[in-house]
Amino acid sequence: MEELVDKLITQHLSLDVDLNSFLIKVNHCIKNLKEEMRIGFEERESSFLSIESRQYSISDESFEKIFFRTEKRIDVLKKVLLYLVSFAQNYSQEDELYDKLHISFIEFKNLVLFLIDLLLEEDVQKAIAKEYEKLSSENKKQIKDMILQNHKEFVKLLKNIEASKDENYMKLFNALKNLSALWFKIKSWNSLKIRKTDIFIYQLTEVLLSKKEE
Repeated sequence: MEELVDKLITQHLSLDVDLNSFLIKVNHCIKNLKEEMRIGFEERESSFLSIESRQYSISDESFEKIFFRTEKRIDVLKKVLLYLVSFAQNYSQEDELYDKLHISFIEFKNLVLFLIDLLLEEDVQKAIAKEYEKLSSENKKQIKDMILQNHKEFVKLLKNIEASKDENYMKLFNALKNLSALWFKIKSWNSLKIRKTDIFIYQLTEVLLSKKEE
C-alpha cells in the first residue's frame, strides 16, 4: 500500500517538498474550499431548474437540505485542516499538545468523528455503492461490510479518549490517516476521483505521527 500512497501523492505534489511549501499548498486549499463548494453547488442548482418555467425540479426543502448539508461538511473539513496545520506548525517532540496549543481536544475529536460518521450517511453510502456498481452482489456486500467494520473500529478507538495524554492526539491523527487511506481504497487509487483534502489530511497526519516517532 505504501507504494500506492507514494504514487498518489506525487501526482499532486513532490514527495520531497519542504514542510513550509506544503503548508502553503494546504492553506491555499483551505482558503478556496468555500469557493469550490459554491461553484459546485451552482452547477448542481442549474440542473434542478427548468429553463422555461424556472421552477425547481425537486422541492425547495430538499434543495436547501442539500446545500446546508454540503456546507456543514465543507466547514468541518476546513476546521480539521486548520487544526492539522496548526499542529504541524507548533508541535515538536518535546511538546505536549494539550499543554502548548490552545485547541479544544473535544472539538477536534468531534470533528474527526463527524468525518468518520459520514461513512454511514445515506448519500455517501450511495456514492460508495456507485464506485462498485459493476461488482457482483456478494462482492458489493463484502465492500459494505468492510466499510461498516472500519467505522466501528474507528469509533471504538476514539469514543472515550480524553485530552489527558499526548498519545490520544496521536490516536486522532492515526484515525484521520487511516480514514484517508480508506477513501483512497474506495476510489480505487484513482487520482482523478480522490479529493485533494484527503491527500492533504493523509500527509499532515503523516508529518505529525513521524514527529512523535523522531
